[in-house]
Amino acid sequence: QKSCRLPDCFCAGTDIPGNIPVSQMPQIILITFDDAINDINWHIYDEVFQPHRTNPNGCPIRATFYVSHEWTDYGQVQTLYSRGHEMASHSVTHSFGERFSKSQWHKEINGQREILHLYGGVNMEDIRGMRSPFLQGGGNKQFEMLYEANFTYDSTMPIFENSPPYWPFTLDFASNHECMIAPCPTKSFPVLYN
Repeated sequence: QKSCRLPDCFCAGTDIPGNIPVSQMPQIILITFDDAINDINWHIYDEVFQPHRTNPNGCPIRATFYVSHEWTDYGQVQTLYSRGHEMASHSVTHSFGERFSKSQWHKEINGQREILHLYGGVNMEDIRGMRSPFLQGGGNKQFEMLYEANFTYDSTMPIFENSPPYWPFTLDFASNHECMIAPCPTKSFPVLYN
């Protein structure tokens, strides 16, 4: 594990990347949304992402949208994407995937990536991540598909240990945290972040 170096490898744990002292580490807040983007939730995004709301450095706040296909308005996807928000895959059918084959994972997750590109105008290379519906992962089959389809990260596996919090880590080596929603990956998937 000594050969594990950023940016392509980071072991699971609570150590701050780059050995930044705790006193100098800024607070990091991730804003994410799951499921369809449409008129039902558009007012929330419009209210939260006002131009006067910025990060301390003056940059606008951004979110990651894990988008599922059904009921999504892809014109609204295009608007959010053009404003700098990240679009990620949340599956085509929003189904439980614990028993999916690798091929089914590909159809669901990479299929939604292609739909985001074709209907939402999102550049394929910008769709780097995914989150499974209901946080129900698919173990090695899911991660084999992600690795082969050149995804950068998965945001499915919840981690109970949060004080101090875990940092995003790659799956080069086994994680030392408990698998809360089985199946979890047991194989190595280099460069793939969780």
